[in-house]
Amino acid sequence: MKYREVTKKLKELGCVELSNKRKGSHRNWYNPKAKKVAPVPVPDWGSKDLKSGTIRGIVKDLELDWEEFKKTIERKNYERSSYRISRADGCRKSAERDFEKYSSR
Repeated sequence: MKYREVTKKLKELGCVELSNKRKGSHRNWYNPKAKKVAPVPVPDWGSKDLKSGTIRGIVKDLELDWEEFKKTIERKNYERSSYRISRADGCRKSAERDFEKYSSR
């Protein structure tokens, strides 16, 4: 899972990104609902995937529920896969129409 995907999930769960006043590949996040107010660094490696252990640690440090975090991921992946399927069906149908149109000549 990439940094952007993690940030979308964190925002959905109510976490806030703190402003970054320095250089570096980590962004600081905090959960306003959590008991501790310490910022949690989240690595921003661009197109590289974050390791699952790193993501679990971030979720734990932000005092979020791992199961809830996972559910938001599964819901989004399901929506994305159903979009791909519907798009593929549309391409297949247009290809069939084109085939019928040009084969009848």
